Amino acid sequence: MKIAFLGDIAFVGRFDLQQNSHVYENLKDIAEFLNTFDYVVANLESPITDISAADSYKAIHLKTSSLSVDLLNYLNIKIVNLSNNHIFDYGVAGFEETICLLDKNKIEYFGIDDKELILEFENNKIAFNGYCCYSANGIRYKEESKSPYITPINIESVEDRLKANQENGYLSVLSFHWGIENVNYPAYEHIQFARSLAEKHKFILYGHHPHVAQGVEKINDSIISYSLGNFVFDEVLSTSIKGLKNKMDDNNRTSFILSLEINDNKIEDLSLIHIFEEDGRISIKGNPLFETYCETLYLSKDEYQNLRKEKLGEYLLNNNIKHDFSWFIKRLNRNFIEAYLRGRRNASIYNKMFNKYK
Repeated sequence: MKIAFLGDIAFVGRFDLQQNSHVYENLKDIAEFLNTFDYVVANLESPITDISAADSYKAIHLKTSSLSVDLLNYLNIKIVNLSNNHIFDYGVAGFEETICLLDKNKIEYFGIDDKELILEFENNKIAFNGYCCYSANGIRYKEESKSPYITPINIESVEDRLKANQENGYLSVLSFHWGIENVNYPAYEHIQFARSLAEKHKFILYGHHPHVAQGVEKINDSIISYSLGNFVFDEVLSTSIKGLKNKMDDNNRTSFILSLEINDNKIEDLSLIHIFEEDGRISIKGNPLFETYCETLYLSKDEYQNLRKEKLGEYLLNNNIKHDFSWFIKRLNRNFIEAYLRGRRNASIYNKMFNKYK
């Protein structure tokens, strides 16, 4: 069984079929490559909906038109994770439209309402579970909302699911939406958490949310890919803050495909296919920095933390990101206050949960 894992997908900007009639042509080469796989799995970062009004206060809202579901089929994407911080950007109605379109096009999904996806193909039995970390500051986590909700990373729940799947003869795939955006180095506590899981269980972990590539490591029989970066993504103008958009540079346009060959629930081959997006075209292209991302995972705690802090500072400086008092005053309204309090709550839950790994 040949399976490919992709990073973040949102058919926005130059990938929006309503704005660009050349999307299929631009994606032709990478689509042909992906169609050589039995299964392609991705993180669907945005709802697929034609609803025009966003449902919550955020800096950036993501959505793609109902036309874009055909692009998932074109790219041979048969399975998607939905547990992320944007899937409810257009409310429950936008989410339900997404589910309807996925079902209609026979695209499987997981990560909502603790939904696990079981795949039996050839001599393989695979269980997919998706989780959105509180570090991603999502909306409608399980603890705060009735169904539908995004499944949060709860350490005990993740371990219980891994144990149950192992006892039932399933190979586990964990889809983690976690980390800090635009930093090529995962949080130290995430590294320690993933490694602690790998000491007791066998699984494939693929991460997303940072929108840049991060390192990969093999621990015992487990594969840990901290962030695959963007697969299909582009800059988006904010609908709530005038003039704001998520800026993308070459780092955001450089990512990779995690390619695995699995036989009888055993990983027989692993390869990383590095890709680069330019003007809406995705091509296979080497990444000379990637080896460094992997090597830094083995630095001492202090060395690693200092390097990560330095890189985060460089990003904030280069993008002129500063939240001073005037920045808050300009945005002071009920929606902003609710979003601010939600962020504080999510951060508090996250710190309590991961404190022992820091």
